[in-house]
Amino acid sequence: GCWYQVIDKQERKGNYIEASATCMIFYSMTKAYNKGYIQGDKWVSAIDKTFNGIIDEFILVTAEGYVNLNKVCEVAGLGNKQKRDGTFEYYISEPIICNDMKGVGAFILGMLAYEEFAR
Repeated sequence: GCWYQVIDKQERKGNYIEASATCMIFYSMTKAYNKGYIQGDKWVSAIDKTFNGIIDEFILVTAEGYVNLNKVCEVAGLGNKQKRDGTFEYYISEPIICNDMKGVGAFILGMLAYEEFAR
């Protein structure tokens, strides 16, 4: 139910399940389903599977009740070929952090869409 940092290289050593991409894809699927752009049991199943994957793989609730989103790539992009060359090695070498805003924002949007979906 979750996606890898380099989606098409799941089997490569060093690749990992990444939160921001998973949350963005989850939000997109759920919002599209809610709007009627996609339909059918396979989408319901995929959305539920991704929801559960996000909760199981990335979410940690602290003893104080704070919700943390783990395993977020701090930054990745293209440009400046000396550093951001688009290779597999580049994408898996970026720092993995907790609660980065691009991941948290997608998580919040996805959960809001899922609340509507689950009604």
